[in-house]
Amino acid sequence: MKRMAIGTTLAVMAAAVGTALVPGMASATPHTSNAPIARVAHVSATGVPGSSARSVSTNKAITAAVLHSRLLGDVPASDVTVSAIRLHGSWAGAVATPRDGRTDPAQVLLHRVGSAWTVTSLGSYEVGCGAVSSTVRHQLGLHGECG
Repeated sequence: MKRMAIGTTLAVMAAAVGTALVPGMASATPHTSNAPIARVAHVSATGVPGSSARSVSTNKAITAAVLHSRLLGDVPASDVTVSAIRLHGSWAGAVATPRDGRTDPAQVLLHRVGSAWTVTSLGSYEVGCGAVSSTVRHQLGLHGECG
């Protein structure tokens, strides 16, 4: 797999999708606002072989959705690295890892509706169970049995 370091800000990500993300909103949904955009330093995402400009923008949108998900809990977005992004149709899988090691890395399941990615499940146990088939979970790199 090709590994890409994406050192960027949310302002750049927001410009790519044409809207601004409101800091403090725990939603992956973009919002238009005049509020200042919070900086996120050195987010990394793992690209797929043969990645193109479109997959880079997709990785940025998925990364932004994870970093703005209220499912991160008390872990600040600036302390999270998003990696191992995989796509299957309108679904994506990723890994969210706190930089300071305060929690274990979490598996993430995202769903795309239109052009917006939303985190549907985040954790270390039964991620994506009941939402997607075991075949899709496997293709997205989500592991562990569903109980």
